[in-house]
Amino acid sequence: MRAAQPVAPSDPTRFDWRGWCHHQPIPADEAQYLLLELLRRPPSALVAPIHLTGRQRRRLALWVARRATGAPLQYITGRAHFYCEVLRVGPGVLIPRPETELLVEAALRDLPQDARVLDLGTGSGCIALTIARQRPDVRVVAVDSSPAALRWVRLNDRDELLDLRHGDLYQPVAGERFHCICANPPYVGEGEILPSDVRGFEPAEALFAGGDGLAAIRRVIAGAPDHLVPGSRLLMELGAEQGEKVLDLARQVFQAADLIRDYAGHDRVLVAGARG
Repeated sequence: MRAAQPVAPSDPTRFDWRGWCHHQPIPADEAQYLLLELLRRPPSALVAPIHLTGRQRRRLALWVARRATGAPLQYITGRAHFYCEVLRVGPGVLIPRPETELLVEAALRDLPQDARVLDLGTGSGCIALTIARQRPDVRVVAVDSSPAALRWVRLNDRDELLDLRHGDLYQPVAGERFHCICANPPYVGEGEILPSDVRGFEPAEALFAGGDGLAAIRRVIAGAPDHLVPGSRLLMELGAEQGEKVLDLARQVFQAADLIRDYAGHDRVLVAGARG
């Protein structure tokens, strides 16, 4: 009679992530996102067995519970991915969106050597820091009226690449000119419906801009010519349904204005050239 083979004890740290994701009170893709953020690993890491300590499991359970109450994923993890950056974010600052990467790509395409760039309403610093890291020769001035937002961008600007200034739009750069002005102003109308994890958490001053959502956009366009080097450009993000109205506003001030569409086919970025 053959002797019974000993049974290897199960690994208490082994984590059935697939089963776990599908038994959470949040969508499975969100649960997977939180797991990967906990591990600080890319999705390819899930090909190999996953092991979690008891402390990690408890933290993950707390994150899921917060998401189930509606908190934004990026506020829960404290991190947002943007272009090649990983930015610290939390209450008081707008979460960077993928659509804003189009603005950064447009800015990087034609920046002259040793250019000066102005980022209005810098928020987390996503636009300003990406440009500064991609183009070390460029000087970037980043402006925001929110002390809370500036605290976040200071955390993100660990190499002190930016010239940070506190104030409303062009007020902190009076008399200065730039080779490119970038702006992602608030552009949501006061009555528009937003997801609850946006309206209930992200700062209203970074989202809403009057009844038609164009109040801040009008001010950015009107003030840009006085702060642009002749022949340079204003790049500004806008709402998906605002393209024609924003073009009309820009063409009253600039010789040339056009729109860049996002990957969903919506008008997303204004590109306007200064009068030479």
